[in-house]
Amino acid sequence: MNDIKTYAAPDRLLYCISHDLKTPLNTMMGYAVLLEQQCCDEERVRMYAERIIGSGMLMASMINDVLDYAGEGYKGSASAAEEIDLLSLTEEVRSVLEPQIKRKKQNFIIYIDENAKTASLNCDKNTVMRVLTNLLSNAVKYTQENGNIQMIISGREIVIKDDGIGMSPEFVEKVFEPFTREKVVSEPGTGLGMYIVKELVDAASGKIEIKSRPGEGTAVRISFGSADV
Repeated sequence: MNDIKTYAAPDRLLYCISHDLKTPLNTMMGYAVLLEQQCCDEERVRMYAERIIGSGMLMASMINDVLDYAGEGYKGSASAAEEIDLLSLTEEVRSVLEPQIKRKKQNFIIYIDENAKTASLNCDKNTVMRVLTNLLSNAVKYTQENGNIQMIISGREIVIKDDGIGMSPEFVEKVFEPFTREKVVSEPGTGLGMYIVKELVDAASGKIEIKSRPGEGTAVRISFGSADV
C-alpha cells in the first residue's frame, strides 16, 4: 500500500491549502469564543490566547510556504551573506518555538560542541533562521507530548533530532518533492515545507541529510556554506 500522499499538479494547491487552513482557523475561532465568554478568568484567558497565537503561527507558516513556492522567494538568498553568531541565532529560534514546545510539554535541549561556542557562519541570516525554524517546527509538530527534541551544534553543522512518529523509508526518498505528505499524517500542512527547506539550503551552498524510522523519530543533519571557528 502506498502511504505517500502526492498532489500531482500545482492546480490542486488551492484545494489542499484551503482544506488544511480550516483546522487552525477553526481552532482560533473556537478559542476566541471561549475568550469572550470567560474573559474574567485570567488563567483561562492566558491559555486561550496561547492557543490562538499558536494556530496563527501555523497559518502564517503555511501561507509563507505557498508564497515562497509561488514566487520562488528563496532564489538568490545566498547573495545576502553575512557573519552570523550561531549561539545567538539558535536562541532566537528557541524563542520562536517556545510557546509550541511548552504547550506540548516537550523537552527541548541544545547541545553545543566546544568548538562551536565561538563559531560563526558566513551566510544569509534569514535563510538559516527560516530553515532551522521550519525543521524545529516539524519536530515539535510530529513529536508527542512530553517527547524529546535536540539541536546539536558542531562547527557549521547542525543536527535536529526528535523521538517522534518518524517517517517511512519510501517517504524519506520523496520528502523534498513539493506537494508530498504521508497519508498517515493528520496534521495540517501544504506538503511544501521540506521542499522549500531544501531549496534554501541549496541556495546557501549547504547540504541536508535526513534519517528516520517510523515510531523511532527523525534526525536532520544540515550545514551552511563556510564557517569560521
